[in-house]
Amino acid sequence: LYLNVNQTAKQIWPVKIWAVDGRLTNRSNQGVLWIKPGEYTFQFKLGVVNLADVPGLERNARYGQETHELKMSVEAGKAYYIGAKFAASGKWQPQVWKTSDAKY
Repeated sequence: LYLNVNQTAKQIWPVKIWAVDGRLTNRSNQGVLWIKPGEYTFQFKLGVVNLADVPGLERNARYGQETHELKMSVEAGKAYYIGAKFAASGKWQPQVWKTSDAKY
């Protein structure tokens, strides 16, 4: 999983991994997380975001540092790029914005 790729031009912001299948991880500041193939529930927190850079965001939008879940099936030999996508209300959701063959 790639988490800290700058995609602000595509309106996708960095996220931090918080937990995998409910188990806290000490890798919240890590940009890449290597995992085995399988079904997972990931919990993410928002990375550093300057809300002035988010187009269309309501002026009084509030966002918190609460965690958001993303359930996904991870395949061997694939790289998954994950980021935060904002709604105009200021709410965000993690999403897989790109999948490619892994280069390792």
